Amino acid sequence: MKNGSANAMEFLSIIVYLFMDEVQELIHELDLKFNSKKGPRAYPRTLVIGVLMYALKTGKTSLKSISSFCEDSALINMFTSGYNPKEDVYRRLLKESDPRILKKIFLFSLIRLNDYGWLDLAQLFVDGTDALVNASKYYLIHLEEIENVKKIKKLGLIHNGKKGSPKRFKQKLNKILESEDLDEETEKTLKLALKNSKIYCRKVFNNIDELEKAIKKSNKNYVSVSFPDAVMMKTKKGGYEFGLNLQSIMANHQILITGVLLQRPNDHSVLEEVLIELKLSFEILKELNLKYGSQQYYNKFEFENLIDQAIFICDSGYFSNDNFEVADFNDLNLIVMSKQIARQNNNEKRKLWNIQQKDGKNNKMKSNVSKKQCIRIVDAYICPNERLISLDSCTLINGKYNRQAYVTGDLREFSFKFSCKDCSGCPFVEKYGEKCKCAEIEDRMSLYMYKMTNAFAEGKYNDIYKDRFFNSECINGFHKTKDSILNLLCRDFIANQNEMLLRGLLYNIIRLKELKGTIC
Repeated sequence: MKNGSANAMEFLSIIVYLFMDEVQELIHELDLKFNSKKGPRAYPRTLVIGVLMYALKTGKTSLKSISSFCEDSALINMFTSGYNPKEDVYRRLLKESDPRILKKIFLFSLIRLNDYGWLDLAQLFVDGTDALVNASKYYLIHLEEIENVKKIKKLGLIHNGKKGSPKRFKQKLNKILESEDLDEETEKTLKLALKNSKIYCRKVFNNIDELEKAIKKSNKNYVSVSFPDAVMMKTKKGGYEFGLNLQSIMANHQILITGVLLQRPNDHSVLEEVLIELKLSFEILKELNLKYGSQQYYNKFEFENLIDQAIFICDSGYFSNDNFEVADFNDLNLIVMSKQIARQNNNEKRKLWNIQQKDGKNNKMKSNVSKKQCIRIVDAYICPNERLISLDSCTLINGKYNRQAYVTGDLREFSFKFSCKDCSGCPFVEKYGEKCKCAEIEDRMSLYMYKMTNAFAEGKYNDIYKDRFFNSECINGFHKTKDSILNLLCRDFIANQNEMLLRGLLYNIIRLKELKGTIC
């Protein structure tokens, strides 16, 4: 009974928000897009958005399960009077809605939060997570197969893709190879087609130009046939799946500012696109605030100043030259924990929780200690046997990166060499004698990255950084199902972006209810 009451309250919060006069004015623009004189009258967008958001809140991970859930839910049937949309209605909402209008509907939640004084943009937390798509990692097309599909089409052998047709296609090719005298090129074409018969169908051929562009755009020699815009990425569970990189920007009080899906397998070079998305959101926020916001907090939406004044806080996944370049060129106040410090902090937690530590043992040289086993302090390391390994030299590297014209100042890479001045009594030296090299460590990084590492080593950012987990991890966790995975509904990039806008709106509505203490 308690769960039913909680669900009803959350559904009511969604509906109350969607029926606000300001939101209805924005939704009306979507209704104009979907209303047509041909065919039956379209479902009101308020109804479709409200039902879809509530289904997402309950953890539904496919449009089919959402449609079935809506038919069985007494709560939704009261709202829809039994006229529940089918899955194609939800798919069309996500694929065909104007992303800018949906973004406005989402960003209006920040206007409401700002009117109550909860929107604090002094610190912005950037965090990424995997957003997996419904695209099989076994249904791929490689670069060499692109041209082969075209050749098979010219030979008139393309199959229709229906059930059983790939099997019949293979049988036909084998028969040709056995019975006919073929030239070398044709024989090679047919043999390659036998390896992956599913892709030699009309649907793939009709999309061949799109698939070819997607391969050229990616840094791989293959793409997903069903979702070319998706990228193969390593998930937090260790496997590889097709997905997109969700970058979320969050503020204090666990409020979601904006988010963007990127075709990037990791966080090493995302800050530029995150910054573009944030500037766009601030522009729209300023527009919305002029029209709907209270005057009390008006100056908060001078986004030109907000970007300059905010402190951007990121985890160690963003510790890269690409991200620091963007920060330097845009004069951002960026705080990124170095990977060395993150590893040490994680090991301290593992020790506290009695979990096996990641010791970073050097398996290549038994007479050498990996620097991953050492503790990084300001301008020095401490080896596992508690000897100080201090900084000896800092030398500019004559590498390709430094020879690029735009790499100047603190962005230039240096070689930082450390050594131990006194290894007497060290059991590692006693074991390996003169062969021991554990007292020598080299770091190759930019001055920017070195200074950031030192700042974390002396605990300079401890207070501000500890807020990151509280404000960002819980928001990304909200989007995920019970198995800690975020599954996107559609095989379409625009639809995925629109889905994340609705998921973000759902989160902010619930957060507004929690902060305000009333429905919405």
